[in-house]
Amino acid sequence: MAKTKQYRSSLLASVHETAEDLHAAGVMDKQTLREFDALCLTPVESLSPEQIRALRLRALSECDHRPRQPVGARREAPAGRLAQAARADRAKRVGDGGVKGVTSLQPNVRPALVRG
Repeated sequence: MAKTKQYRSSLLASVHETAEDLHAAGVMDKQTLREFDALCLTPVESLSPEQIRALRLRALSECDHRPRQPVGARREAPAGRLAQAARADRAKRVGDGGVKGVTSLQPNVRPALVRG
């Protein structure tokens, strides 16, 4: 979920963005930026666990999809799957007594064949 800043007014939004730019440039320290946060941003309301649970359930019921994998789960890189498929294809060809090696897997490049 993306965090969006809620400003008290459009004028304070401009002031706060300027303060953020000054902080990014190194002219303003973090403590002063926090003071601008308190002045310009609307306060964050605290929610009870039951309210948080209700918000999450409502958000899940409104969207068609659920997360495809749990947070923190490791994903295999697509290039890894491609390399596995190439190795399996090469092993199958070598086992049949055909092609010994392929120099390129690009579709428009003719592979160099080595007969053994």
